[in-house]
Amino acid sequence: LVEIFRNGIPAPQINMEVGVPLDRFAAAAADLRTAIAASPFRMHYPVILRPTGPSQAWLSSAYERAVVWFGFVVYQRPDGTVADGSMQLLADIQRALAAHGGLPHWGKYFDESLFDLSLLPRLGDFRAVRDRLDPGRRFLSPRVAEVLQV
Repeated sequence: LVEIFRNGIPAPQINMEVGVPLDRFAAAAADLRTAIAASPFRMHYPVILRPTGPSQAWLSSAYERAVVWFGFVVYQRPDGTVADGSMQLLADIQRALAAHGGLPHWGKYFDESLFDLSLLPRLGDFRAVRDRLDPGRRFLSPRVAEVLQV
């Protein structure tokens, strides 16, 4: 038990977080409950709620607004696979939260096709700065290019 508290759970996992505007929390939580209840698949871990104040990071879901981050964990098997339906459940959850203006945490798993990234008010500014500082696309990974459409 001490090792778990000190080092965390030593199980490979997929982490996902979606930031929803604080003023949409109740409606988003209700739709999340409905999506989880309707699914034949089960969560591996309770939903993690993490409210935060506004951020100045241009690509943050919390840019200039308070949000509640809804966090989810799917445990992986030793071979890297996940239980059947786990990824479908994560997709259903992302859809439910995106409908309330939710946006993904960039450092965790997400399916960009389920989110309206145009809700990021400074996305255009970010693209312009990125173009100016790296016109040759030397520091651009395929994943970032795909997600940001640059």
